[in-house]
Amino acid sequence: MTHIVADDPLVESRLRNLVNLTSENGASFHSCVEIVATSGDFRVNSKLERSNNDPLIYLPDSCLPRIDDFEVSLEGNDLAFRPRSDKVSRLHTELFGMVLELFNLAGKIETHKQTFPWLVFASSGNIIECLHQGRSVSDKYYDYFKAGDFERLAVESFLGSRYINHTYQDGNGMKAALMPIIDCLNHHSFANAYLDASPDPWAKEGLMVRNSKPLENSDECFVRYNKADALSAYMSYGFVDMSTPVLRSVPLTIPLPGAGVIHIHSYTFPKDADRVPAGFEDIRYFFPDVRRTGKQELQVSHLMIPPDGAPRALRRILEFLIGLLSPDLSKKELKRLVRKSEVQVLEDNANYYNKLQRLLDSRWSKAASAESMAGLNQLIRVQRDKLNAYSKRKL
Repeated sequence: MTHIVADDPLVESRLRNLVNLTSENGASFHSCVEIVATSGDFRVNSKLERSNNDPLIYLPDSCLPRIDDFEVSLEGNDLAFRPRSDKVSRLHTELFGMVLELFNLAGKIETHKQTFPWLVFASSGNIIECLHQGRSVSDKYYDYFKAGDFERLAVESFLGSRYINHTYQDGNGMKAALMPIIDCLNHHSFANAYLDASPDPWAKEGLMVRNSKPLENSDECFVRYNKADALSAYMSYGFVDMSTPVLRSVPLTIPLPGAGVIHIHSYTFPKDADRVPAGFEDIRYFFPDVRRTGKQELQVSHLMIPPDGAPRALRRILEFLIGLLSPDLSKKELKRLVRKSEVQVLEDNANYYNKLQRLLDSRWSKAASAESMAGLNQLIRVQRDKLNAYSKRKL
C-alpha cells in the first residue's frame, strides 16, 4: 500500500481515494513510494537508493484526463469544472474532479495568484511586456492580459503549469493531460524526464516516472518538467529555477553580412530531439531545432549559454549554424563570425536583464508585493551571474 503522510486528514483521504481509483484502473506505484502533503505543498519520497532507476509511478492513458475535455472556471478561490460533452469518460471526469478538489484543498489557485508573474505584475504593464519579450511562452496569456481578463488568465495559466503534452494511443495524438499523483513530484533540472512509456515493455500507452533523487541526503524524488532555465520556469510556473546551470537566450536576430541572418527564438520542444548532427552527440541537450526558411536565413528554436560542464557548446553550435548558412567561408572568417555572434548573444541578454532591472526599480513595479519584487530580483541576479561567469571563462 502506498504510504501517504498529510497534515490534513481530508487531504490524506482524498489522496488515498485517488491512489485507489487509479490503481483499480491500471496504474502502478512502487512499494517504496511515499506521498507527502504538508502546508499546501505536495512531494513524493522514496526509500530507494539514488542509483536505483526503477519505475516509481505509472499511469495508463485511462488515468490521464484530457484538459480540453473540460471547461474550468473560478468560484472564488476554488476551481470548478464541467465536461464539455457527454462523450467524456466517467473515469476521466471522476479523476479530473478529484485532482481539482486536491488543488482546492491545498489552496493552489490562491498561491498561484500570489506568485505567477502575469498576475502579480498585472498592474505593472511595462514589466509584463518586457518579460513577454524574453519568453513569449504563451500568446494566449498575453491576450488575456491585454484584455484585462485576469480570471481567465488565472485559470489558464494555472492549468498551463500543471499539464503534460501526452501522446495517447487512441488515435487522437498529443493532448494536454492532467497527471494524478505524478503531479505531486517537484521539478529539478538534474532529474529524469517524464516518459511516454509503461513498466511493461509490451504496453505502449501511459505515462511513467522513474526514481530520480538528484539531492544528496534527501528522500525526495523529482522529475524534470522541461529544458527550463530560471526565466522559463518563472514565466511558466511562477518559481525561479535555482537547480539549472544553463541560461536560455532571449529572442534575437544575428545579422552576418555576406553569410545571411539567424533568427534565435526562445522555445524548446517537450521532448529531447531524437537526432543531432554527427559530432554533436555530447551536447545533445543544448542542440536546438534548426529550420532553413530562406537561402540565407535560419530559424533556430533556442540558444543556451552553457555551464562549466560544456563550456564550448555555444561556440560549437554557432559555428555549425554559420557554416550551414555559408559553407564556403574560410576558417578565419568563420571563426570571426562565431566570435562576433557570441558577443552579440551575451550583450543582448545582458541588455535585456539590465532593462528588466530598471523597470523593477522604477515606479512601474510599486503596485507589486515585496515578495514578488524579491522573486524577480532573484531571477535577474541568477541570470546575470550566469552571463558573467560565461564571459570570464577562457575558452
